[in-house]
Amino acid sequence: MDFKRFSLLIATRTILAMLTLIFLTQAMMSDGYHATVMLLIAVLLIQFFEIIRFISKTNAELVRFFEAVRHADFSQRFELKSVGSGFDELGSTFTDILKRIQNVRSNQEAELRHIKAIIEHVPVPLLSIDHNGKITLWNNSVRRLFGTNVVTHIDDMAKFNENFPKKLQSILAGERTLVHITIDDMEHKLIISATEITTATQQETLLSMQDIQSELARAQLQAWQDLVSVLTHEIMNSITPVASLAKTAVDLVQDVQEKTQTLPAITEETKEELSEELDDVLGAVKTVARRSDGLMQFVTSYRRLTRLPSPNKKTTSVAT
Repeated sequence: MDFKRFSLLIATRTILAMLTLIFLTQAMMSDGYHATVMLLIAVLLIQFFEIIRFISKTNAELVRFFEAVRHADFSQRFELKSVGSGFDELGSTFTDILKRIQNVRSNQEAELRHIKAIIEHVPVPLLSIDHNGKITLWNNSVRRLFGTNVVTHIDDMAKFNENFPKKLQSILAGERTLVHITIDDMEHKLIISATEITTATQQETLLSMQDIQSELARAQLQAWQDLVSVLTHEIMNSITPVASLAKTAVDLVQDVQEKTQTLPAITEETKEELSEELDDVLGAVKTVARRSDGLMQFVTSYRRLTRLPSPNKKTTSVAT
């Protein structure tokens, strides 16, 4: 409807200009109409100027719309009612198109920020290498792995292991390999997995580097704790009856000593010899009992050390 109105207005202005041109031709062919000729020439010029201005306004709005789309300037608004061309709906359509493009762009940017946030919090270090050897560090994990070392090109990896760059370049998509590197005098064992990523402009290799050194240390510590737990259990099982029997033996020897002192048929010399022998036996048994108790206390204390209780957290004022 608006386009038909636009065509009608163009046709009307063109017809009026042609009529003016016809009248001007007639006036110029007749004598004595000099003032009329000048007036018709002025009217004709005004009509041509109006036709050019009428078309240029619409074209200017079209150019402004395409420029806004090209430069992503979504603040532009198109009110073609002021143009007078009957393109009100076209102006509203331009504005609506820009709003839709803005919404799509905003949604894409929100999704991109969401993906970046997820990648940043992935615990596995991620980096990519393009065909020129340029390295991009994608998350905090990989930046923490390399620390203060500047890593922008694959040749920079040689500072951690002289064969590290070659291994990174030789790994194929879908492969996994174990690499030993040293960063800031600390050894790291990395399991590296590779994936090929192809975009519209380039092809690059995405590498995930899982540091298993801490996992191995944690597993080794857990194994030692399990071993200590088993050893303490077995030692306690062996020492407990020895300590119990030693204490029982002490009681028996002391009881025999008391009975030998009350026997009338034994001479004093025999009593003294028997008492000395029982004292020796009692001393030996007490030594066994004492050492057994000490060993049990050591094992008990060590067991408590390997099974530390949960910390008792409380607020402490540090104000002076």
